[in-house]
Amino acid sequence: MGFERPVDMLCHALGGAMMGIGGVLALGCTIGNGLTGVASLAPASFIAVPAMVLAAAATMKWRWRRQA
Repeated sequence: MGFERPVDMLCHALGGAMMGIGGVLALGCTIGNGLTGVASLAPASFIAVPAMVLAAAATMKWRWRRQA
């Protein structure tokens, strides 16, 4: 299995680099924030985790509509 087009690989590599930079700038990753923040009952995590889920769902919906 592989990418259909070379540009797809470039987009995935760019997205991975952006995720890494964002994790460093945020001093942690979103999953870590969600797991440890909710577990420690941090109020900000109860806002951040649903926002992350909604953003991910909206992005997937946008991508699926764009492919059709």
